[in-house]
Amino acid sequence: MDGNFLLYSVRMRAARGGAHEDGGEHISGAERLVPEAEAETAAAALIARALSRGVSPDFVRLTMERIELAELARVPALPLTTIHAGGPAEARLQAERLLREAGVSDPAITLAFESLQNGFGSERVVLRGAALVDPLTGERLDPLTARGVRATHFDYAPGARDAVAAHLAEQGLTHFRTLDALAVATKVLWSGVRAELCWSDEPEYIAGYVAAPICGYTRFPQFKPSGARGGRVFFVDRNQWETVRDRLERTPVWIDAGACLSDVSRPPRNVE
Repeated sequence: MDGNFLLYSVRMRAARGGAHEDGGEHISGAERLVPEAEAETAAAALIARALSRGVSPDFVRLTMERIELAELARVPALPLTTIHAGGPAEARLQAERLLREAGVSDPAITLAFESLQNGFGSERVVLRGAALVDPLTGERLDPLTARGVRATHFDYAPGARDAVAAHLAEQGLTHFRTLDALAVATKVLWSGVRAELCWSDEPEYIAGYVAAPICGYTRFPQFKPSGARGGRVFFVDRNQWETVRDRLERTPVWIDAGACLSDVSRPPRNVE
């Protein structure tokens, strides 16, 4: 890249009932990390996305931030696997197995699923970001607020977005959520998270995933039970959580197509 090359993080957040910090309900969010020449187009696309969710937002915030190229990391996208479980209960068994193999204890796994089912904390809130959770005890490590921790400042590298989207489409995965979630999980694990567990907070979207170094991005088409609140849990070693948080929220990352182009689909394994 020459000395005149400029890169911008373009981020959108939309809410109903007011701004997020004033108690508004989150309804949409997305981000691009693009060269200066593409920033205006990216901003317009994000605004269009905020207005196309079927729920008119009361609040939309668009943020543009110049990125220092010296801080930019490039990483390969995670390999993607789809496990076709028989329903949410069987998918949970498979997900629990993957989390155990990643070093997460049974008590921490149970607490994480309870939080995704019912909401976090005594007030049963759905976090705007993710909870950072000790993989041994299940204790939440980040401040106990509704904000949580956000993975930001990431996007597919030039050319990689179209390549990954085309390959996912060949697998029948055409929804933008899968493309976005793969990018999120890639940034999350690169930042030092031991494992991630995710259900969407959108009621109609029942797919979810587990991500970990041992299994990459493992997607379950039928994962979230009816009535679950949804959210994200990042399992992070207690002595590293502040460093991981800073990388999640501050370090810019471009994601290359990488190993995801060799993704597979498989039936569930028997769980003892």
